[in-house]
Amino acid sequence: MKNIEFGPSGWRSFLGLVGAAALLAFTSVSAVVIDNFNDGFALQTLPNDGDTLCKATPDGGNNMVGNFREINVTAINGPVIVEVNGGVLSVGTLGGKASLMVIWDNTNDGCALTMGGASLAASLGTVLKMGVKGDHGGSVVVMTLYTDASHYSAYNFSVAGTGNWEQMSKQLGAPDSIGAGGAASLGNVTAITLTVSNFVNDLDIFFDLLETPVEVAGFDCSCSDGMMNYSWNTTLEQDIASFLVGSCSDAGCTLLGEVAPQGTGFAYKASLAAAGDADVCAMAVLGTNGELETDNGEVVLYSNSCE
Repeated sequence: MKNIEFGPSGWRSFLGLVGAAALLAFTSVSAVVIDNFNDGFALQTLPNDGDTLCKATPDGGNNMVGNFREINVTAINGPVIVEVNGGVLSVGTLGGKASLMVIWDNTNDGCALTMGGASLAASLGTVLKMGVKGDHGGSVVVMTLYTDASHYSAYNFSVAGTGNWEQMSKQLGAPDSIGAGGAASLGNVTAITLTVSNFVNDLDIFFDLLETPVEVAGFDCSCSDGMMNYSWNTTLEQDIASFLVGSCSDAGCTLLGEVAPQGTGFAYKASLAAAGDADVCAMAVLGTNGELETDNGEVVLYSNSCE
């Protein structure tokens, strides 16, 4: 069973034996959203072919990574409307064509890409998750993470163009292309761009959380002769440091041990001495970035009755 812990307090007893360093990593857990597109950017209209828009929006309080978002739109054919509202960036061409570039960096400089300086976020996790809705197939949304001009990682998202939301994800450690000097350092991303060239009709985009990727299936446990016996499978593992297993009772939760990752598809089994009168088994997943698995910003706890 996969349960979501709303806030970290319920985990403190479970992680109490991990040690100070891991506990510190736990208390700073945060999933990152590149942009929540919820800052009230007013509707903008480009009525004529060749019209351009450059609109900079400062981060008004953890709305986005970096200090500024700059939206640069060109009307290639026909009028274009642009809006940021309700968590979504929307660009409509009313049957024409447009190109779009969005920049996240630390400088308001007329829609120029400024790299270097401070990292946009302490951690970007390991997966980029995005929703795209397009009315015309063939468009490609390209997300690029920059450390500097020669070190970047680009990720391509092809749009089916069905008019329905498409949920897309990419492993940050497996870019579609990299810079001449190599991939971006994910711990030092100083600028991010989103580009779409020559798309037709409407295009809507939102970002989901960047988080440690793991898919756990069939988590179960049993108790016998003072032992807790765990079993689970994984259908996805990427950058997993360990599985933290423990037990819970009315008195609280206790960490019993850690299980090393064996790779996607492995059938895990572990038997550990129970702590007290525990009647519930529990597990959390720790990523190599020191963060626990999250779902929509909340730490995930796998649990089951020990029967």
